Amino acid sequence: MLALRETQTQFASGILSGNTPDDLGIVADWLQPMQRLNIYHVHYQATLRDALALTFTVVMRLVGDGFFNSMADMFTAVHLPTQPCLAEYGEVFPDFIAEYEPARSLPYLSDVALFEWVLNIAAQQTPFEGVSFHSPYPIGQIWKTNQPDYTGDDIVDLDSGGGWFVIQKIDGVVGWQRLDVPEDALDKKETQQ
Repeated sequence: MLALRETQTQFASGILSGNTPDDLGIVADWLQPMQRLNIYHVHYQATLRDALALTFTVVMRLVGDGFFNSMADMFTAVHLPTQPCLAEYGEVFPDFIAEYEPARSLPYLSDVALFEWVLNIAAQQTPFEGVSFHSPYPIGQIWKTNQPDYTGDDIVDLDSGGGWFVIQKIDGVVGWQRLDVPEDALDKKETQQ
């Protein structure tokens, strides 16, 4: 019989891999051990996929549920959570998207994911110092036109250019702005929310 720590370690390994270790002691009755463990495996994958979907809502809207779920499943298979809070899961998802072959036809997608990630972190962290980054794409406009309450023209010209994007949190409110050059800082443009 395995010690509790060994049992827990093997159980976790089985959930992650989808394989049932022989000495885990899962009882077979109307469900085989692999089928029992697979219930946890499927739930684990769905939980991580849902956590990514909550953070990367615009990415999901841009590619559709099926594409997003496939991409998220590939990501979760190799990138395990390192934080206890799933709202903090997905830091390297933008990098993953940049290398994800099926997403190559959407070169702006990883920048949109980075934009959403920083918005998410700004919402979670107190205090949040602010982050700026450059994108050659109009990711602010892409993000804005894909909000549920957006009522304007939803056509985005990808050739209209990008810029520097600054995400900050002032008095608990997360906002962003696009700057033509990074030195413009925060006092020359109106913050978007």
